[in-house]
Amino acid sequence: MPRVLVVDDAPLFREYLTALLERAGIAADSVSNAQSALARLERESYDAVVTDVMMPDMDGVEFVRALRARRPDLPIVVATGCAADLRGPVSNVLAAYGVHATLDKSIPWRHLADTILSACGSASRSI
Repeated sequence: MPRVLVVDDAPLFREYLTALLERAGIAADSVSNAQSALARLERESYDAVVTDVMMPDMDGVEFVRALRARRPDLPIVVATGCAADLRGPVSNVLAAYGVHATLDKSIPWRHLADTILSACGSASRSI
């Protein structure tokens, strides 16, 4: 069973995404900020990370950069609600760091789950 770490400062989105992933057969843990995520990743193993862009302690680009320095091959999916005019430039920067996908938080849950499963290298499951 794939294991994913969800990093987002919005408690409702963390709960939603964790429940969604578990329904899709993915074990999911969550933390509220990038520093907690980096500490957790030092202690535990994950198949992928799903992160927000706008967080209080470190923005998503800084987090991805720090994560790449520690775990260069770990798949990363970014789920963001940032304004549409920022999404293109942010997506381009994140793609340069090898982010698997940058998605809008409002996308259909099935597509979000399928993208995360793909990042984990798992075949899609019926959700």
